[in-house]
Amino acid sequence: MRNFEKIYLVIRFQLSQSLKNKRIYLGFALGLAMILRTAFNYLAFTGEHSFCVAEPWLQNFMTIGGLTVLFLGYMITISDAPFVNESSILLIYRTGRKCWLVGIWLYLVVQWMMYCGLLMLAGSIPVITHSYINDIWGRRMTMATMQDDITAISVLGIYLPENMRFFEQLSPWKASVIATSLFMLYCLLLATIMFSINLLKQDRTGTAIAGVVYVLGFVLQGFSFISPYLLYGSLLANMCLDYHLSENIPIAFSYILFLILLVGSVCMSVKAVQKADLAIASGEMD
Repeated sequence: MRNFEKIYLVIRFQLSQSLKNKRIYLGFALGLAMILRTAFNYLAFTGEHSFCVAEPWLQNFMTIGGLTVLFLGYMITISDAPFVNESSILLIYRTGRKCWLVGIWLYLVVQWMMYCGLLMLAGSIPVITHSYINDIWGRRMTMATMQDDITAISVLGIYLPENMRFFEQLSPWKASVIATSLFMLYCLLLATIMFSINLLKQDRTGTAIAGVVYVLGFVLQGFSFISPYLLYGSLLANMCLDYHLSENIPIAFSYILFLILLVGSVCMSVKAVQKADLAIASGEMD
C-alpha cells in the first residue's frame, strides 16, 4: 500500500509541474487546432446529412498528415522528459527509483489520456447537433465512397475508403477504437524510448532518436514500392489504419509488434534508471 502512495505522489507531482509548463499548452493547442479543423471540414463535407459522432474523430487517424500533427502535439507535452530537475530530485530520493519510474510510466499514460480526452471532447462539440451515437456509417460517407468524390478529398481533405469493403469490415466505433489504440501504443513507445535515452545520456539524444524512428517509418513507407514487406517494418505504417486496409497489413501484427517493442523499451527504462546519476541529471552538480 505504501508503494501505491509513493507512485500516486509521483503522478500528482508531475501533473502539478505540467500545469506550469508552457510546452504542455502548446502541445494541446496544436492537437486542438487539428481536431477542430477536421471537425468543421467534416461538417462542410456532410452538409445536411447526419453521421456517427465517431466519424470526424476517425478522420484524424486515417492519414499520415493528421497522425503527424497529433503525434507532435503529444510529444511536445512530454518534451521535458526525463522530468528530472532540482524540484523532483528530493521526490526521487523519498519514493525510491522503482516507485518513481512506475509513477513516470503511469504519468505518460495519464498525460496521453488527458491529451486525447480533451481533443475528443473538443472535436465532438461542433458536430454534436449533426451526429448520432449509433454504430452506423453516415449516408454521406458511403455515397462519397461509391461516387469517388474528388472534391471531398482535394478541397476538404476528407479521407475516403478505396472501396465499400471498408464499411463491411469495420463500423465507425470499431474503426475509431482500433485507430486510437494503435496511436496510443506508438506514442507510448516513442515516449518511453525518449525518456530512457535522455535519462541515460543526460541530454536530448533520446528526443533525436525518437525523431529518427519517426522519419525512418516514413522512409520505409515511401520506399514500399521496392518491397511490400518494408511496410511491415515501418512503425508509422503500422500506426495508420489506412495502410492496414489498403496494403493488407494485419491489425493483429501491428498490436503484437508494438507490444513487443513497448516491453523492450520499458526494460530499457529500468536499466536507464538503475545506471543514471540522477543528481547530475537534475543539474545539481553542474
